[in-house]
Amino acid sequence: MGHLPPRLTAEQRARIVAAAREWIGTPYHHHARVKHAGADCAMFPLAVYQACGVLPRDYQPPEYSVQWHLHRSEELYLKEIEKFVSEIDGPPQPADFVVFRFGRTYSHGAIVVAWPTIIHSYIPHGVLLSDALRDGELLGRERKFFEIAVCPYGRPEEEQQTVIAAPSAERPVVRAQQS
Repeated sequence: MGHLPPRLTAEQRARIVAAAREWIGTPYHHHARVKHAGADCAMFPLAVYQACGVLPRDYQPPEYSVQWHLHRSEELYLKEIEKFVSEIDGPPQPADFVVFRFGRTYSHGAIVVAWPTIIHSYIPHGVLLSDALRDGELLGRERKFFEIAVCPYGRPEEEQQTVIAAPSAERPVVRAQQS
């Protein structure tokens, strides 16, 4: 039997949901992940999970076009996220990840708040809170649920410290990193 990665703790789940809520109102912008400036449905969850220390901060997804899912049958999104997730049966728990089928493939990601409530970025609305079982754009769509595989990617951003200028080699100046 293989070694299973540790599961998200209740504290990590609460932190992820709180961090995702901070993005509500961020406009939609393809391939962006800047809180209050722009994000799409792939980059918004990535930014949240990275900020909460459960995905590697240096991970950069491959480039993709806005309508890639309409013209290809290859499951590019699922193939890319399989590095970081484990598929689960429902119902998902807070901070789990759900991917909906749009077009030919599973291509629209969201963070679960409390199923069926999710936070996702959707054209043209941007990052918003939705009911996955009642909202028109999601109603009746096939979906898959995933739990994030917790790996040792460091502390959440708010707990990190950054070394800035060092007045001498013996005494570096340290300050909390701004998010």
